[in-house]
Amino acid sequence: MNKFYTKKDGYSSFAFAILTFLIVQVALSLMLTPEDQQNGTFTFWLCNGLLSISIGLIAFSYAKLNKKDFFAATTANKKPPISHVLWGCLAVAGLIHFMTPINNWLCDFIEHIGLSRPSVDLPLQVVPLIIVACIFPAITEEFLFRGTVGMGFVNGATKKWKGIVASGALFALFHLNPAQTIHQFVLGCFLMTLTYRSGSIWTACIAHFFNNFVVVLLSVLVPDSFYIDNDVIICIIGGVVFGLAVFGYFATTKCKGTMSVESQKCQEYLNDVYGKSKNGGGETAGFVVAVVVCVLIWTLMLFV
Repeated sequence: MNKFYTKKDGYSSFAFAILTFLIVQVALSLMLTPEDQQNGTFTFWLCNGLLSISIGLIAFSYAKLNKKDFFAATTANKKPPISHVLWGCLAVAGLIHFMTPINNWLCDFIEHIGLSRPSVDLPLQVVPLIIVACIFPAITEEFLFRGTVGMGFVNGATKKWKGIVASGALFALFHLNPAQTIHQFVLGCFLMTLTYRSGSIWTACIAHFFNNFVVVLLSVLVPDSFYIDNDVIICIIGGVVFGLAVFGYFATTKCKGTMSVESQKCQEYLNDVYGKSKNGGGETAGFVVAVVVCVLIWTLMLFV
């Protein structure tokens, strides 16, 4: 079984994920009523939990269908270095406070020009939120967007930052929510950086959980008016913390995201074959269709 993903897998896995996820999402939405979401019923949380779990199953299924060693290809077989984890958690804490005012300003602008104000409406029920919005996504989304899609693009890129940016952009687009797009793009890029530089997807899983957990705690404990009344100073402090944490991370840790010479040569060969193959256009076409579908749904969300 192959132990790493290539650029071909980056294209194919994203298209496969979008098709499968939309089917699952439509099927589960048929089980819900407006009252379920408003009241945060058991059915509501069950459907959201299953939807989140399906993301991880999509990543696992793609690996099996394409005869990949899932744990090796996603770097799940490596332990997360503690220094990378600590810097990652500090950085995402700063990023939350940096991006929250920016997200609010963007939503204000969208509403000001006559479009629907984007929002993320989940019932403030702490235990279900921690399980469904913190634990599940921190594992399932990481295995798909960093372990599968992201590693495919990063492994297939001569300049790794291009693969990192692609991973972040697709992660943000996949969520189909204009209220979170900018934050998710920056977060997605940083989590992919953590995954590659630490050599372990578990580093990003921990940072992702910490990010979502802090957001849940702030939503429950801190009134929205606090961020509105102090938006500029919060944005500045958050930006400084994020910037210093990123600088400290690069300055004090070593990149472990190197491949063996044998794997590197195999990867270069596969990327070369893929680039010259007449069948390579199929994955590219599927990827483009998936991106277009996401863009259309994302745009539609501004009008509903």
